[in-house]
Amino acid sequence: MVRLDSEISIVIAGSAASVLREEITRDANDCDIVEVLPISAEHIVINAGMNVSGALNFNQNWLNAECMSWKNDFPQGWNERCTQYCTYDNLTVLLMSQLDCVVMMLIRFLSPDKISENALADIKEIGLTKEEMQSVQQHITNIGQKNDWDTSRLITFFS
Repeated sequence: MVRLDSEISIVIAGSAASVLREEITRDANDCDIVEVLPISAEHIVINAGMNVSGALNFNQNWLNAECMSWKNDFPQGWNERCTQYCTYDNLTVLLMSQLDCVVMMLIRFLSPDKISENALADIKEIGLTKEEMQSVQQHITNIGQKNDWDTSRLITFFS
């Protein structure tokens, strides 16, 4: 069992991570968490987000762990590329790497039940290099085939 005075780390991804890195200028509507360590602390972190949502004037589910189920589709080594953003008492906040965030945004865009309208605009604003985009395209094509997703919506995006 995790106590409130235990060391906890979270990995933030998606647009919230991009906003914190100052890569995109829009406000993030939510904060995607892709990992909480120890795993048993996930409910503590999510409940804390729900508890402060009213005071922050945020949606109750602004802090969410929906993306945790996609971790098997992230590029290998994604967790090793995370960087530390800050530490608050016993909470360490890490950010998913830029390239891995882009992959996550595209997974959200392609997943039939989690379409994000902002994903493509955010990725364009982030401004990946041609080589990075090719790497992302290859990875998305592979996981799209594995998950039987229609990746045709991205043909013009990658050209």
